[in-house]
Amino acid sequence: MLSTHHRLPLVLAVLSALSLPLAAYGAAEVEVATSVSTATLDTVTVTGTRAQGRTVRESAAPIDVLSAEDIRAANATSLLDVLNTTVPSFNLPLETGDLNSMVRAGQLRGLNASHVLVLVDGKRRHATALLGAGGFGGAAPADLALIPTGAIERIEVLRDGASAIYGSDAIAGVINIVTQKAARGGNVSYRDGTYFAGDGRARVVQADAGFGLGDGGYLHLAAQLDDQEATNYTSPARDTFLYYFPRNAAGNAIRPGGNQASNPTLPPGATPDPREATRDNNAWRNRGIRAFRTKTATANASIPLAATVEAYGLLTLAQRDAWAPQNFRQPLRNEVVRAIDPDGFAPTEHIDENDGALTLGYAASSASGTGT
Repeated sequence: MLSTHHRLPLVLAVLSALSLPLAAYGAAEVEVATSVSTATLDTVTVTGTRAQGRTVRESAAPIDVLSAEDIRAANATSLLDVLNTTVPSFNLPLETGDLNSMVRAGQLRGLNASHVLVLVDGKRRHATALLGAGGFGGAAPADLALIPTGAIERIEVLRDGASAIYGSDAIAGVINIVTQKAARGGNVSYRDGTYFAGDGRARVVQADAGFGLGDGGYLHLAAQLDDQEATNYTSPARDTFLYYFPRNAAGNAIRPGGNQASNPTLPPGATPDPREATRDNNAWRNRGIRAFRTKTATANASIPLAATVEAYGLLTLAQRDAWAPQNFRQPLRNEVVRAIDPDGFAPTEHIDENDGALTLGYAASSASGTGT
């Protein structure tokens, strides 16, 4: 039997051994708590809410936030193509007819393009001057292709209707473009590429830079050049399709059968005009990407006027040239076509557009909030 003198060291040894796992468990808890306390906060957004400081995770409506890095990684020609690539609910139809193919427009959740509210720094962007842009009948949406991507800090896309907050132009959702406010740094890039067939060459030159302005102010400049060449995926004219009036047995021109504009046919006993053998079967070139050249530039600035007051301004300028080939007018169609060109012709529509916007204002901050 062990005496009390011998039992005491044994008890202390057992208690010491049992306390080692508990001490290790406690240390692990402290380490985990430390890592959680240094976690990064979620992205704060102001789109689609009247509350301040709301994060994307806490928002009742789905919101996509695209950073400047996401925009560059999209490697797209214009802001419209960036959204089409990165936002699943955004759709950019490829319209191939008339003026509507030269001023394109996108849609959210399959609704009309004019039901998407576009904001720039929380303020409404003006609509395009072309009614029916992008092939949406009666629509005059904001032209997102006229904003250089280098001017953007982030894009907030509210993928839900917000008419209760913004009005009927936000039925499909809201796109809020937040401009760069960096007082230093910049970016220069050049993109060049073609399709596998060698056509449709697209070149994009983009540059932006930030500068300090006064005591705590900034000036951010951005410019972009988009130069897109056309593609043509129109099928060649079939051999039985007629460009010229057929000839009778005496060699005189006669009217063809069928529809003279879309499906002219040879009458019984008639022969094709000899010029049909040397005609251009690829006279139609109006199916594919339109050729355009767009130049855009922005200047975004802010100057502190007092401890709680700043003046700000945003200037956007854009110039677009775009071309849209139309259907070939064959000579047998009517006398006007033959008077212009006896071999027919394919007209081309052209847009020479100048766009500009200037926003000026001041913002006063206080303990209760910010007023503009």
